[in-house]
Amino acid sequence: MERRSVITTMAFSLLAQLPIIRSAEAESKSLAAQPKSVPASEYEPFKKIAKEKGVKIFINQPPPMKALTALHLDMNMVKASLENAIERTKEKTAINQKLRQLLTTGTPVQQVEFVLGSGTYYFPEDVEQAIAQSENVSAQGAQCWVCENVCSVVCSCLGNGDQYCRDKCRQVCHKYC
Repeated sequence: MERRSVITTMAFSLLAQLPIIRSAEAESKSLAAQPKSVPASEYEPFKKIAKEKGVKIFINQPPPMKALTALHLDMNMVKASLENAIERTKEKTAINQKLRQLLTTGTPVQQVEFVLGSGTYYFPEDVEQAIAQSENVSAQGAQCWVCENVCSVVCSCLGNGDQYCRDKCRQVCHKYC
């Protein structure tokens, strides 16, 4: 009888958290469907990088179809995209801290995956923790993930260096327990 009481109490405490998670999901889905208009000032760091490198930059224009067949990277633009995401997530403390860590200690591959990847993004340290805990999770284990949309300016690089920049929102999940 005592065990049922504990389980019931735990269930109610978990259910009490659901409206917060649901509202974050609803908000993130609405952001993903309609990225907010980006002030022109947010494109300035990208324009500066392009000017320093002597390449053209195109804002909110799709790259030519032939550009989609090869991967070309400009790590300066990737880092600028991460910095843009950090600036935009100041109010989302946990995500902001993880983005700062990704920028300072993440590998180039991890940084590129965040900026240019598609689908839901999970921070590397959270994935490692989830893997380590995977054997200890029961079928009734608590979910410790919060997913929110994070938007940033993202530039695609052509083989000649030209940059095609746009605002991109991506579902980003982080572990909180």
